[in-house]
Amino acid sequence: GFSIVTYTGTGTAGTIAHGLGAVPKFITIKNRDDSAGWITLAMGRHDVSDPETDYLYLNNSSVIDDSDDFNDTAPTSTVFSVKTHNLLNASGDDYLAYVWADVPGFSKFGGYEGVASTDGAYVHTGFRPRLLICRNLDSAGSWIMFDSERHPDNIIDIHTMADTYAGEGTDDNMDFLANGFKCRRSATSFNSAHSFIYLAWAEMPFKYALAR
Repeated sequence: GFSIVTYTGTGTAGTIAHGLGAVPKFITIKNRDDSAGWITLAMGRHDVSDPETDYLYLNNSSVIDDSDDFNDTAPTSTVFSVKTHNLLNASGDDYLAYVWADVPGFSKFGGYEGVASTDGAYVHTGFRPRLLICRNLDSAGSWIMFDSERHPDNIIDIHTMADTYAGEGTDDNMDFLANGFKCRRSATSFNSAHSFIYLAWAEMPFKYALAR
């Protein structure tokens, strides 16, 4: 469910093979020759009917709507599309792409609606998350990260932000459940009255997991 791709830009709209054999749900790309951000396509977005026309930055809080940088074309089980933007496909520039697809019982990429309550949204992933990253789609907000290593028991009250220099935060934030997660605090970054995306990984696929 994870592919790492390198390619050289052509400056002409085209496609890039990703090798997953499944439709990607999350792609983030870096121009290796430029001081440019990580342009990110989240196909798990549920707030729009055409997520292939929008993108995010992994390194900041911007949300860009109605862009054709991914050539207004959804990725397939073999390729993703790029147009001519410097962040994706400038002629002669070298690029790095990280590409993920859902793997039942191991990884899941999707969306949910926040409710701004300590009795927040429950999101079904099909496994207990080991790592969870959430992002507000309606308002500028950080990529907030939770994991079960630093705080193995609920309520998970330690988090970090992927796109800031801030240290660890400590608030009653999130429950990791057997088949998903539940938000436990009203917060712009993961549980306000907005739309969110999430990226979740299990410690191991559910069918191979051992009791502990």
